[in-house]
Amino acid sequence: MLRIVIAIAATVLLSGCSMFQQEPENVPPVPPTPAEVVSCPEPEPCVCPEPEKVIVPAPAPLPCKKAPGQELEVIGGVEYVTLVGKEVKAKARIDTGAKTSSIHAEEIVEFERDGKPWVRFAFNPENGQEPVVVERPVARRVLIKRHGFDPQRRYVVTLGLRIGKIEEVVEVTLSNRSEFEFPVLIGRNFLTDNAVVDVSRQLIVR
Repeated sequence: MLRIVIAIAATVLLSGCSMFQQEPENVPPVPPTPAEVVSCPEPEPCVCPEPEKVIVPAPAPLPCKKAPGQELEVIGGVEYVTLVGKEVKAKARIDTGAKTSSIHAEEIVEFERDGKPWVRFAFNPENGQEPVVVERPVARRVLIKRHGFDPQRRYVVTLGLRIGKIEEVVEVTLSNRSEFEFPVLIGRNFLTDNAVVDVSRQLIVR
C-alpha cells in the first residue's frame, strides 16, 4: 500500500513540473525556406539578314536598222508608198520635219475585239479609186493642237509601209487629209536609219 502512495505522489510531482516549465527565451525564428529562383534564359540576339544587292544591268544599245557602213537609200520629196497587207499604192509627201507618219482616214469607227480597242477606217489612195477598208488595234490616242481650231484627238495605229526596198512597221496617225495634196505623209519614224531625202527630186524610187 505504501508503494502505491509513493508512486502516485511521484507522478503528481512530475506532472506539476511539466506544467510550470517555461519556453526558452531569445530563440531566433527559423527563417522560411527561400523559394526556388527560376532563372530565364537570355533572349538570343536578332540578326537581320543584309538586304540583297540588286544589280541593274545597263540598257542594251538600240539596234541600228542599217549595218555600219551601209549606204542609205536616196528618196525624193514625193514617193509612192505601199500599204503592206493591202498592196495598194498612194503618193506620199516625205517630210523630215514630221516626227510621226500620217495617213488619210475616213469613216473611222472604234470597236472592241478580244477586250481591246480596235479601229476601222477607209483609206482612199487617190481620187477616183475604190477606198480600202483597214482594221487595226488602237496603239494610243494623241491630242493635236491646231492654230485657230479646237484641239482634235486622233487615233494612232501601227501599219506596215514600204517605199522601194524599205519596209517598216511604224506608228501612223489617222487624220482627214482631204485638204492636202497627198493622202500619206512619211515622217522621221520611217526615215530614220533608212533613207536620205533629196527634196529637189520626186518619184525616183522604183
